[in-house]
Amino acid sequence: VEWIEQQMSWRDALALHLRAAAAWVIETIAPRSSPLPGIGAALAEARALIALAAEGRPVYLCGCRVD
Repeated sequence: VEWIEQQMSWRDALALHLRAAAAWVIETIAPRSSPLPGIGAALAEARALIALAAEGRPVYLCGCRVD
């Protein structure tokens, strides 16, 4: 597999930097050691999604509930 990437526009570069800044803010506000039960997994998932977005990868969110 060979990934061919287009050159980033200034808008794409700005979006990438904003995503990275948002990831930093979330990490600062909600550090990995959280006293609330159950929130750790949700934060880990959010961090993983933000990391993918910061790499410029598409992130799809589903509002569905799986039981």
